[in-house]
Amino acid sequence: MRGLLIALALIAAPLFAQAPAPAAVDPARLVAARALAQKLVPPDFYKRSLASSSAAMTNSVTSQIMDLPLRLMLSSAGISNDEIAKLPPGKLHTATMIVDPAVEQRLKIAVEIGKDAMAEIMAQHEPSMREAMAQVYADHFSLAQLQEIDAFFTTPTGRSFASQQLAMLNDPSMQQQMRELTRQVVQRMMTISKQIATDTAALPKPKTLADLTDADRAKLAALLDTTPDKLKAKATK
Repeated sequence: MRGLLIALALIAAPLFAQAPAPAAVDPARLVAARALAQKLVPPDFYKRSLASSSAAMTNSVTSQIMDLPLRLMLSSAGISNDEIAKLPPGKLHTATMIVDPAVEQRLKIAVEIGKDAMAEIMAQHEPSMREAMAQVYADHFSLAQLQEIDAFFTTPTGRSFASQQLAMLNDPSMQQQMRELTRQVVQRMMTISKQIATDTAALPKPKTLADLTDADRAKLAALLDTTPDKLKAKATK
């Protein structure tokens, strides 16, 4: 599982690579864009949105991920994805409870902690995100367009839309689609895990400290600000 997560992180890394600095835009457009971003993401917007998320959403997230460890365990044991998919949800849930009776409480705690941590992180980054939004708006829309969009969000309907945009993601219709998406992602993750293992099987295995040559051990020791002898001693433990 850890290997899969590392691999997926490496695949996703380009998405988070440092982007080039934004090109200079007309100051008047940037002022208008900042006003628009302020309406769409007012102070504490993300924190309030996450805090107001319902217990039903927490239960939904928990129910979607609680069987993941067992699915991965069955997959690792050689049981095909098709066989796992044929298991009725009730049986899979029961099997999960046998393996980990506290899984529901554990995951609910994890989801709540994660939600609180996310709210804190979003609050810290909200100003920079708002500024980034303004830069994007100013880059993609003319001053007249920005003023027209801003005029809409000044109306009661526009303000209502802006204030509910994240809450609408918790609508049952959206949640149903997210559950289906999560189910498919879980199944694909198991397939990807096996594919990665198959496609990398011919590659040399990572070296342990005991496998290193004296030259490699010296290079590694220099990088880690330690001595070759200390690394060699660790290798024998």
